[in-house]
Amino acid sequence: MVPGPLEFKAVVAAAIAAAQSAYYLAQAEYFLARATDAVALKSRAAAIADTYANQGARSGSILPFTSALAGLCAAATAAVVEILPVATGAAVLLQIPAIAVFPGERAKRASLDEDEHASQRAKRAASEASSLAASEASSLAKRASATIVGVLARFARKP
Repeated sequence: MVPGPLEFKAVVAAAIAAAQSAYYLAQAEYFLARATDAVALKSRAAAIADTYANQGARSGSILPFTSALAGLCAAATAAVVEILPVATGAAVLLQIPAIAVFPGERAKRASLDEDEHASQRAKRAASEASSLAASEASSLAKRASATIVGVLARFARKP
């Protein structure tokens, strides 16, 4: 295809082969750079999700204390409820502060349930983010390695 002596044709073929190898090497480097960037992004997302999971675990660590405190408040409320009807006369004035101090068990349970749900949501978000990051990184790494294998296969086929 190239006019001229055999030596010139060999030089032209070598130059074309070098240009092709540089092109495919640049293409492989591009996909590797994209994969590295995607892995870094997914790692950052996983770190953020892990932070939220740790925050949820920290919020959940106070639950045993709040449960014990709720039990104490329930016992104190039961004691006050039993004593209040017996109180008569001047003790009636003590009923008002006692009723104000013991609001009831429903508010305490709502607060505990909200903490527990927040902890579960944070753990779910962390597991979803880490699984997404792992699958995305694996997919990009496979594509990059397939591109490199393709480049090497093309080099092997070229004369």
